[in-house]
Amino acid sequence: MLSFSLVSCQSILAKIVSDKNINKKKLVYKNKQGKYLVYLPTVHIGKKEYYYSIKKEVDSLRKEGFIIAYEGIIFEIEKNDFEKNARKARKIIGYNIANINYNNINSLPKEYSIKNYIVQSNEKTGIVNTDYNVDMSLHDLIEKYELKYGSVILSECDLQTPLSAKYICKEKKKLPKYYFTDELRNNEALTKISLLINKNIVLLYGKGHKFMIHAGLLNNGYELVSGKL
Repeated sequence: MLSFSLVSCQSILAKIVSDKNINKKKLVYKNKQGKYLVYLPTVHIGKKEYYYSIKKEVDSLRKEGFIIAYEGIIFEIEKNDFEKNARKARKIIGYNIANINYNNINSLPKEYSIKNYIVQSNEKTGIVNTDYNVDMSLHDLIEKYELKYGSVILSECDLQTPLSAKYICKEKKKLPKYYFTDELRNNEALTKISLLINKNIVLLYGKGHKFMIHAGLLNNGYELVSGKL
């Protein structure tokens, strides 16, 4: 299984300009069990030194016994409906999130090719296969999205445009994005984190989600003890 950190609908460029070191951004929470959660609100495009600062923090806290939890839509590429669901996701958000090897970035927003910036990856941030993915699978995301909004109907353009190509299919009415990019996934992450209340946790999760994650952590019995939103 492979995963992808999804950029939400806010401006990507606005998210990366001021981020040089994760230490100034991290938020530390403590729950009623006396356990800590260190939230690293990541951006998905940044400079090499930015991801080095994340990896350094992750490696250090791992040595202290922290569980590493992270964001990243899970792609079960062996499933028969994977390609169809990838096309449906592309139709919802406007670009292909299943372009997982980055060999061809034509399908991704232009911000992914900004000079001197690199794309976030598990390797760059110190995440290993045994760490805890708190995100959803693409299959489950599409299934729950369609339960709320109805079937995502693929047009001839959707079917004929390769997933590796720039997405230029036009629709009279755009599909709602927020439920897919944020609401479903944030709720899933908070539910999975709630199962770890007796563990110290490092959470790598998108900066664009931080206010919902913060509110959810407070509802789950955590208190912010260090850092500012």
